[in-house]
Amino acid sequence: MSRKPIYPTRRLRLQHFLCVALFVQIPCQLPTGSVCRAEDTVDPYDVLYDVIMVRKDSDGRAYGTNEVGPLIYGRSKYPFDDVTFPKLTAALERFNALPQTRIEAYGAMKRALLQRHLWVVFDATIPNDYKPPTHLDRRGATQKILATLIGRVALTEAEIIALPDTRKATIKSGGFPQEHDPTNRFKPFLPADLYAEESSWVCLGKAGNPDSDHAMIDRWRSTFLQFVRLPDGREATLEYIKTLNDREAFPIGTQFALIDQAFLISDEGELVLSPFINSIQLRAYLNVTTTDLEARPRATVCVTEFAMQPGQLIEGKFAMRALGPTDFRFQTIAADSGGLVDPLEARSATEAQKLTPNLQGCVFCHERSRSGVRSLGDFMFGDRYADKLRFEAGHPVRIAQSVAAAKRKDATWKQLQELWPGEGPSDRYDTLYDVIMTRYGPDGKAFGADADGVKLQCRLHADTTHDAVIAHDRRGTPLSICLSMTRFVLRHQSQDRTRVIDLL
Repeated sequence: MSRKPIYPTRRLRLQHFLCVALFVQIPCQLPTGSVCRAEDTVDPYDVLYDVIMVRKDSDGRAYGTNEVGPLIYGRSKYPFDDVTFPKLTAALERFNALPQTRIEAYGAMKRALLQRHLWVVFDATIPNDYKPPTHLDRRGATQKILATLIGRVALTEAEIIALPDTRKATIKSGGFPQEHDPTNRFKPFLPADLYAEESSWVCLGKAGNPDSDHAMIDRWRSTFLQFVRLPDGREATLEYIKTLNDREAFPIGTQFALIDQAFLISDEGELVLSPFINSIQLRAYLNVTTTDLEARPRATVCVTEFAMQPGQLIEGKFAMRALGPTDFRFQTIAADSGGLVDPLEARSATEAQKLTPNLQGCVFCHERSRSGVRSLGDFMFGDRYADKLRFEAGHPVRIAQSVAAAKRKDATWKQLQELWPGEGPSDRYDTLYDVIMTRYGPDGKAFGADADGVKLQCRLHADTTHDAVIAHDRRGTPLSICLSMTRFVLRHQSQDRTRVIDLL
């Protein structure tokens, strides 16, 4: 049987088919790690960001993409579970492989947001509950690279302070009235003078206990500031704070605010309070004697919540989002669970979709069975707890300093400093201390490091020397004494002057 002749047209078609087949087959034979992998074309920042931020329920629905922070609770297995952990380690290693110039090119905003998220993951590697978390080996294995990246994306203190103020941007947007609407309990309102000097809003402090439960649950990565405002203005508010310990009733129209303001870690390894306002919660009381259950369907309180939007921040849109009556956002500082129970791991997909909207949850938690002063968070746990508190007019800066001090005592911070790339703050202090204290004889022998004082032989005149002795305690040298010693070094020890200036 003779073969059918191959005409030129059929030959061209056959050649085209063979070329296509060869083109399709060649990439499949390329070695692992070549450009044919789709994930290699995605920005390493985006890959790492998504692994940390995006949670999925049992039905595959995604949550957390634009939340203030990662949805990691005290008892979360995430992101150390079997599914997520390989993705996390791969994303961390890929991002860490980038040159420092590439990381810095992401800009201040993206670096600040990523640091906040990495910080949450790092703190999750250290137990914070009487019930030990799962995957302790995995948690420990990621500490070093997490600490390294937290340091690599860090901004200078000046860059942190220059970040946009999300609260001011929201006010500037002009989309919200400054007063609540008694006829619409969920209508957003945002006062413009919350932080203003001599404002009718007064920061609420606690003598000897400036820290808050919210800050503790958040592991002191933010300072939580409480403000109160009475209808008759600042003087009336200040007078009322003096009687708050006696559970004195406040008048109708009294307003309370809770502000979550974020810390960032500078490139020097120091805690710096940033202009990032993660959230603002506001309550204005319409009834101070009746609980929400007793007053229904009438409202007892107007509630409002604003939340920072990381996705919009990256796009240059700094205004916060006002939550509506049916909106829900996850809060890892939820007081009802102590920030421990992970709702996505404790509930089925169907249950996760039925979580109570935030504004309704605010009313349910505080006013459902309590009224007036008894609905305030500090009085919700009974008189035994409240009697330990002494309320006073507070100052936001001092409260933030107290929260930062509490963070420095926490195991998470100590571990982070141990792993901090380069010299951490404690290392620089020790180096500065040694530069000041250690003297060397002609033979190169060191002495003076463990002396009771620093003895500097200073030539004040051409023919006169003077021994200056400054007492100190090696276990806790006050900063003023350290600076005094430094001044002597700067004046009289020229060979150490450059090192001291660099250390400072």
